[in-house]
Amino acid sequence: MPAATSPGYSPNPSTRTTYSNFCFHNLVVSATSVAEFFFTPTQHHMEQPQPIPPATDTLQSTPRHDNSNPQPTRKTIEVVAAIIRRDKQILATQRGYGKWEGWWEFPGGKIEPGESRQQALVRELREELDTEIVIEKPLTTIDYDYPDFHLTMHCFLCRLGRGGITLKEHHAARWLDAHSLHTVQWLPADQDIIDLLTRMLTDTGTPHQKE
Repeated sequence: MPAATSPGYSPNPSTRTTYSNFCFHNLVVSATSVAEFFFTPTQHHMEQPQPIPPATDTLQSTPRHDNSNPQPTRKTIEVVAAIIRRDKQILATQRGYGKWEGWWEFPGGKIEPGESRQQALVRELREELDTEIVIEKPLTTIDYDYPDFHLTMHCFLCRLGRGGITLKEHHAARWLDAHSLHTVQWLPADQDIIDLLTRMLTDTGTPHQKE
């Protein structure tokens, strides 16, 4: 039978007398059958456990958007294009240089600093086709995302002024009607206006600006 003063244990006060009486009469009994014992913490057990740190001290939250390494802004290029009309035909030119060589486009180019859109278009047509144009009206603006830049293309309905055309940067040029507009391989941005031009060429009325 374990002693009543065993470390960590002490008898229940309500059973201490009963235990002594049994011992006095030389009765052999089991301590567990007579006395009830309960746990008394020792100094080791009484040491307070370390508090659990708040979650914010141990877990680092991941921001929804990491601004430490922002992605570069997509470059935007603004250009002008001449939709040159002759009766029920539109002038198309085949690109003669660069990544898109051989594809078809409407003549035009970038707007230089200090230029208006109309001024840029007149200059570009002189440089590309050695010709003078008469700008009649704005037709539409196309926005297109190429893999490495965003293109904004302002298209103007035009007609040739004096003189013909001389190809200075293009492989070829064609006058296309509503049916043949779909027979050439257009640059992706230029392709977006083909349906509008098809309707315009088959319409007997005056072409309207695309909203």
